[in-house]
Amino acid sequence: MCSSGYFRSATDVGKDYSAAARVFSYTVNTSDSNVKTPYGELLFALAPQFPFLTTLAEPGITQLLFTLEPCSQFAPHSHPRGDELLQVISGSAKGGLIDEDQNIYPYQLGPLDFTVFPKGLNHYAYNDACEKATILATFTNIDPGTVLLVPTALDLPDLALQGALGVNSSTLADIRGSINKRTLFMSNNDPECYKKCKLSPPAGS
Repeated sequence: MCSSGYFRSATDVGKDYSAAARVFSYTVNTSDSNVKTPYGELLFALAPQFPFLTTLAEPGITQLLFTLEPCSQFAPHSHPRGDELLQVISGSAKGGLIDEDQNIYPYQLGPLDFTVFPKGLNHYAYNDACEKATILATFTNIDPGTVLLVPTALDLPDLALQGALGVNSSTLADIRGSINKRTLFMSNNDPECYKKCKLSPPAGS
């Protein structure tokens, strides 16, 4: 038997362990924060929808379920307050992790495969297959945060970006104008993928 406090009763810690309190269903529970686009869907299991999460020891955990349609991708991003475990439920996904030395480590996942992204490191995912991918992401913080790499970089002052990118102010304005600052899902703009999957490329690609 364990003599530590790991196995305390619900009464001891003031928690409700009933199924109604601790079972969450993505098919039933909905959130105004959920995102649905032609390229993918994002469903949150956050504290407002699942209050039991707030009873866990800090920093807690949280989870989300998302899909990637064929020839689509999830924007490069990082989570400043939590590590992430990314697991493919069905379909497949590819992507990469970028470390602090700007090395890119690619990954390829099939059904029930998973990988881990350490807190603060940029990563991305895409689906270049012709079957929709369903993916589960679990975080080691009830509020891991999400920082989108490209839009955040483009928020830097003009002089900093002009020097870093080697462009003038006019070109920089054009780049900024082409970026949707809050887009999580997008086409991977790969003509070969659209041809392989017999899909029409999105307008403007």
